[in-house]
Amino acid sequence: MGIFISVIILVLVMLIQLMLQLNTGVFALFYHYALGKLSRKKTDDLCLYYILGTEMFIGGIWLIIYIFLFNMVGESGEAVFRIMPWVLVGVCMAEALASPFFYYRKGKMTELFVPRKITNGISGKVKSVKTRLDAFILGFVVGAFELIFTLPLYLVALTVLMGATEIPRAPVIIVYIILATVPLFATRIMFRTDHNLAEIERKRVKAKPFVKISLCVLYLIVAGLMVYIGVQHG
Repeated sequence: MGIFISVIILVLVMLIQLMLQLNTGVFALFYHYALGKLSRKKTDDLCLYYILGTEMFIGGIWLIIYIFLFNMVGESGEAVFRIMPWVLVGVCMAEALASPFFYYRKGKMTELFVPRKITNGISGKVKSVKTRLDAFILGFVVGAFELIFTLPLYLVALTVLMGATEIPRAPVIIVYIILATVPLFATRIMFRTDHNLAEIERKRVKAKPFVKISLCVLYLIVAGLMVYIGVQHG
């Protein structure tokens, strides 16, 4: 597997992760409600535990998938790298089609694909956060509801990493986890610079068309590059 193509795929996967909106939206609501009940110092303290929960979730998913793929490779060897890229081509194509039509709900706002019952449950949890543990659990759990869009990213990245031995795995995974929290830190900075939830939401609404198109295009490019990898291993 060419290292150049592998690096491009990893960069694209990280870009997609950066553009996903569920965690950022929940974090903005969490910060808004916490700031309304607590001091800024206490809110900032809780938000760091929310971010830590997000990092732990992403790290846990990486570990689970790595163990899963490692066991598959141990049992079937190169067969995994002949089959997996083609499976991921189909999955990424499906994600590309879903992104512009199903990621956001219809309407002018930024409501996402998550069922309303779950959305209402998350909103209730957001409003009731009082302790560091509450914030950590919220940050950890939210990522699970977006796995339908993020799980293929982890699979693509790990397939590439396990096929490109020249690329160090641990640093890439660490960078991935850190980058995934950049939107959360950006939202925190906006609140700390006197932006409110309404202003942040307007920015998210304005970015909505760009996010929809970008997700579609990026998933398509990743699918195309996985075709190349599939041919290389065929």
